[in-house]
Amino acid sequence: MSTVGRPDSRRRAWSASLATALIAIVSIGAAFACGDGNFLGWRYVVEKPAPPTDRPLVKPRRGYIGSDECRSCHASNYESWSSSFHRTMTRTISPANMDADFDVKGIEFYGHRFEFERRGDTYWVEMDDPDWNGQGERERVWKEIVLSTGSHNFQAFWYASGEQRRIDFVPICWRIDEARWMPVHASFLIPPDSDLPMRGRWNSGCHSCHSVAGEPRLKHGDADTIVAELGIGCEACHGPGRAHVLANRDPVRRYQQHASEEGDDTIVNPTDLVGHLSSQVCGQCHALTDLKSDQQIAKWRRTGYTYKPGDDLTETRAFLFEGDSYYWPDGMVRLAGREFSALLRTPCFLEATPETAMSCFSCHRMHQAEDDPRSVEEWRDDQLKVGMRGNTACVQCHTEYASADALTAHTHHPVGPEGASDGGDSGSRCYDCHMPHTSWSLLGSIRSHEVSSPTVAESVRVGRPNACNLCHLDKTLAWSGRWLKEWWGVGRPELSEDERLVAASVLWALSGDAAQRAISAWHMGWAPAQAASGTDWMVPYLARLLDDPYEAVRFTAVRSLRKNPSATGPDGTPFDFDFMASEAERDDADRGLVERWSRGSRAELGPVLLGPGGALRNDVFERLFRNRDETPVMLSE
Repeated sequence: MSTVGRPDSRRRAWSASLATALIAIVSIGAAFACGDGNFLGWRYVVEKPAPPTDRPLVKPRRGYIGSDECRSCHASNYESWSSSFHRTMTRTISPANMDADFDVKGIEFYGHRFEFERRGDTYWVEMDDPDWNGQGERERVWKEIVLSTGSHNFQAFWYASGEQRRIDFVPICWRIDEARWMPVHASFLIPPDSDLPMRGRWNSGCHSCHSVAGEPRLKHGDADTIVAELGIGCEACHGPGRAHVLANRDPVRRYQQHASEEGDDTIVNPTDLVGHLSSQVCGQCHALTDLKSDQQIAKWRRTGYTYKPGDDLTETRAFLFEGDSYYWPDGMVRLAGREFSALLRTPCFLEATPETAMSCFSCHRMHQAEDDPRSVEEWRDDQLKVGMRGNTACVQCHTEYASADALTAHTHHPVGPEGASDGGDSGSRCYDCHMPHTSWSLLGSIRSHEVSSPTVAESVRVGRPNACNLCHLDKTLAWSGRWLKEWWGVGRPELSEDERLVAASVLWALSGDAAQRAISAWHMGWAPAQAASGTDWMVPYLARLLDDPYEAVRFTAVRSLRKNPSATGPDGTPFDFDFMASEAERDDADRGLVERWSRGSRAELGPVLLGPGGALRNDVFERLFRNRDETPVMLSE
């Protein structure tokens, strides 16, 4: 019997035709997407521009595939990573990635002039020929800027050297929060007569933590550097992703993984790693380390670090705790960006079991949670978990201090209006005492990540400012020693006459080394210290630091003076001054500021050298200044 005219047979015929068509479309797509360039006997070639040969080559390899491959399945994590400063730690140069002002017409520092020019979507700088051999007149050359590093506080630039893929440092950088150009070396706390290495520094060092799976390929001063990805991508923390992507093309496996509470063994989740291995993922960059043998160093020069997340970092790296100005004399790290080194010396890490030890992830979260009420800008500043900008970070383990009464009894400071979980700025915040700002980072103090208890002995024996005197800037070491002894039984060391009579911050600002001067100046602009100590007396000390030989100290003094009501101009405007001004201009600014300040009336305050009538005791001031510690300090990240 014929069925041609029956509706059900027509539907079946149409469905079969549709299925055939869909199969054909899929086959065509597969031929183009997965084939070898042949389709129905026709050859086709997808032209891609050859990558430039004068800068590091970005080439996924060795199982690395790049962060963009993660986006389709992990969209939320991808978006939070994209918003983080990790992603932007190295970027190719384009209008979208440029923070600096290239419209400015000429910048000059220390007799060296720089001109800028945008050519389409490329950016160029004219400067004195960096390859000048000292013979004849030094020429001016234009260099194309090809990469930038940094995106939080400042943006540094690298130009193509013309020697293989080696890139060299542009000697000036853009300070983002100040919206100004400045010399690169002024961004770090380094001796004024020293220079940072400019040739190939990214290839020989920076790439290790500012890119993924870098291979330096160094040879005789040149470099043929290859990286899997620029910036700190997903695979820097999760390991190579190719096996993970291939395994999870299977939809059945993906469903099983979602339904299972077990982890995916094709990729590393740092928070799932056992014990110290989780924090070592951060420690591969956030620590001071060295390779263990000459053979490892030789291999590194060719192929880079072999560590992958999940490995034991101690098998290939030795952790360093002494040897240069990166450390306080007792081994505590004072250079920022090395927080894992600090964690390694912390009792909360050392004296706990691997399962209960404090880790980087006790307080930090690398991806912003979907229910996080904070803005992206607030979260990405330090990638803390919700609530960790306060005492919650500590009382999650030290539960005996969770109540306001217990906290007040322990700290002897009232709990602030934000409650026991935070402590406000009242002196009851755990980390103000146990993680004070004694590390230095790109023109600012940051919290030490070595959890410790304050003592006056640390200030006397190793020179590190203690937490008490970093808040109570107008008090002496003897004052702090008295209360530490009375409240917590902390022993008091022998003190000199100056240490008994002169405020500790005054001693550090006038007689300390460059790190002590910088830290003291920074705290004079720190709101909790200003509230505890007052601000009027600080002006002469910050004014003297305007003429410090270290640019970083001068920069910090200027910023703290801006926040000081007693440093305002005659018309009431906040103080401002170019810390890169000439020596004569800086000296004039020092004298002029102190002269204006001295016209005011104030009470006698001996520890900060205000004598009868509130006049500055210049004899003691100048004596302490003449004893300034000139030991070179090098704190460059």
